[in-house]
Amino acid sequence: MLRLYDIDKIFDNKKNVVIIIQARTSSKRFPKKIFKKFFGKPYILNIFKNFKNEYQLTVVATTVSKNDDKLVNLLEKNRFSHFRGSENNLVQRFIDCCKNLEKKFKIKDFKILRVCADMPFINPCLSKKSLKLLQKGTDYVGYSPDLLDGYNIEAFWYSSLKKLSKKKLTKIEKEHIGPGFINNDFIIKQLNINSIKVKTKISLSLDYRIDYKNLKKLEKLILRKLGNKIYVNYNHMKKLINDNKLDSYFRKL
Repeated sequence: MLRLYDIDKIFDNKKNVVIIIQARTSSKRFPKKIFKKFFGKPYILNIFKNFKNEYQLTVVATTVSKNDDKLVNLLEKNRFSHFRGSENNLVQRFIDCCKNLEKKFKIKDFKILRVCADMPFINPCLSKKSLKLLQKGTDYVGYSPDLLDGYNIEAFWYSSLKKLSKKKLTKIEKEHIGPGFINNDFIIKQLNINSIKVKTKISLSLDYRIDYKNLKKLEKLILRKLGNKIYVNYNHMKKLINDNKLDSYFRKL
């Protein structure tokens, strides 16, 4: 089921981009983490706001599970567009969401930016670079292993996603999308960012309870240094971590 808000001005044909934020409450490692607060709000609201400010057609793709009713209620209360689909097959969830968008806006093909809601500080600061790499003839743009974890984004064409959905996919490929493009016969590129280095390879993703404790320390630093700023660009975040020797705070990868 697709629920859209602000549909009178929602699709920008020039950008030709749909932002899909995947989110659900039934994380095995850290259940209901999606409701944890950063900057005074459940952080899924911050992620949505950051992307919606730059891309009108931003949708949260969650599941039909009753476990996600609370998430849907939160999205509806804030008038945030959302879709409910398959719980365990992420490829199918994205396909069904995009079929609804295709029908609604009569658009045959468009770029999709996949955003994972496990990353409280994710924002569109790297999106233009990723989308620029996604030209016709390229199916999928992933990210370099050197990218700071927590700013990971992926881009692909709807037409390429349809081809992927017809492949015989493994469980992992159904659940994560990226491996399906990488492991099968698709033309892929990789987003590389030349910037300052963080000494230790760390994660800014919220996967475990200990991550929440560590990321709240980062939030306090941002509040102290930048004020109530939910949008911190990639290079600035790396500089904050280096200047304040925060790499020891976070889970190592």
